Amino acid sequence: MRHLILFRTVAVPVCFFCLTPPTAAQTYEPSVEYASLLSMGFYDRSGAFMVDKLQLVFPPADDQPVEFQINKPGGETVVSLPMRIERWNGQPAFAGLRAPSGHPGTISLEQGGDYEIAITVGGKVATKMPFSMKVESSGDPFNPQKSFTREGPWRTLGFLGENIDQKGGPLLFYWWSSPRELAEGKTNGRLSVHIMKDGDEIAYGQKAVSISGSKWRFLQVPFEHKVGNGEKAFTLEKLRANDGVYEVVVKDKDTVVKTFKAKVKDGELKRLKRNKLGLEPHEDFISPRLKDMRDGYGGRNFMVDAYWVSTER
Repeated sequence: MRHLILFRTVAVPVCFFCLTPPTAAQTYEPSVEYASLLSMGFYDRSGAFMVDKLQLVFPPADDQPVEFQINKPGGETVVSLPMRIERWNGQPAFAGLRAPSGHPGTISLEQGGDYEIAITVGGKVATKMPFSMKVESSGDPFNPQKSFTREGPWRTLGFLGENIDQKGGPLLFYWWSSPRELAEGKTNGRLSVHIMKDGDEIAYGQKAVSISGSKWRFLQVPFEHKVGNGEKAFTLEKLRANDGVYEVVVKDKDTVVKTFKAKVKDGELKRLKRNKLGLEPHEDFISPRLKDMRDGYGGRNFMVDAYWVSTER
């Protein structure tokens, strides 16, 4: 349950994500990377979260106590689990958050309602995320079963990203989707993504992605666009070349599923307020850099400069 963060230098060439551990910890408070939080494994039959693969941005220099909590809106803790910080060699601004040794890394919430995930570092809330849980029954008296579904930021957030080790590579789009966003009665879909400006399509995902079941899936597509009689990668530089308001439209065939808003001004892709370093209140911060770990530990992972977008902007 850990994910990515990024930063772009301006007048002074200082990389805040490359600072030594003490400096980074003193300059910016610890934060759980939001994509890793949204992409936690979830067991819809038991209402259990897999909390063992989160990313921590700006970890403290010392090993302070960390706790994963699920709380009621008033602050009452329903379930909690102590976590440990796993340092990453050569990446002092990032670390993993893992369950205690010998623990399976799951935490169960077996009841519906409104909740808030909170991760504390050194007794202080580093990151929080509201969500709701709904319990559904099979309705079959001969085979009674229940399932759990979640609602929250999965429906409204996504991010445009650039692999910082592949400048000039295709612009990437990451988001979460579930068949519950599709037309009533549909249990699966094949999603395409399109970048629109003033009603015109300027780029599109290189491939469509399939979804099924009821859980939220973490999805990613690279963009391309038509050049002459062929196709070419559509880059962040290309997007920033023209100021204006853009829409990132997710479709199931010809039906719009949802639309994210983005804006380019003075040649810069603007960030959400929550996506900026130094945000207060700090627990709402979403890191602008993260590590794409969709391949898991030991996979072909890379750092991403992330520009978060919302359907609500």
